[in-house]
Amino acid sequence: MRNTMPSKSPPNLAIVVDQLAALGARIRAQRKVWRVTATALAEASGLSQVSVHRIEQGEPSVTMVAYLNVLAALRMTFSASVVSDEPSKGLAESNAG
Repeated sequence: MRNTMPSKSPPNLAIVVDQLAALGARIRAQRKVWRVTATALAEASGLSQVSVHRIEQGEPSVTMVAYLNVLAALRMTFSASVVSDEPSKGLAESNAG
């Protein structure tokens, strides 16, 4: 049997969408504080301007590497130590049924 990609992406949990939107807003705010254009940020992070815009909008389809490249270009840090071991409501609810 051949491994194939699913025809549709799985739905994103609301909490994930909210967290990405918050991260995107923080990235945009930091870019504005530094007075950096989206074009300059795209060049510094090795991405297209469209990708930077999608990150600032919190698009879940953008890779984590792209988010991390933008954070690094803005001298922002991402720490896995802030990840909680507590299950989120969305995950707990989906496992309850």
